[in-house]
Amino acid sequence: MNVLMTGASGAIGKELAKGLARQGHTLLCVSRDESAASELLKSLSIESNQRHQMIIADINKCSCRAVSYTHLRA
Repeated sequence: MNVLMTGASGAIGKELAKGLARQGHTLLCVSRDESAASELLKSLSIESNQRHQMIIADINKCSCRAVSYTHLRA
């Protein structure tokens, strides 16, 4: 199952992302913090065998929500 997750690089979101990846889900994570997102993506790649993706964006902005939606639909 594919999962769109916002706030994945924060404390609670990070643990949820790791748990979902361990369960076999493929994640598309949206985060404002590029360095934390990069660290999470590396961690997810090591812990699971799926290809996860990260979008660096602030979903409080309409244009970023549109980009995230478009990326998810692709």
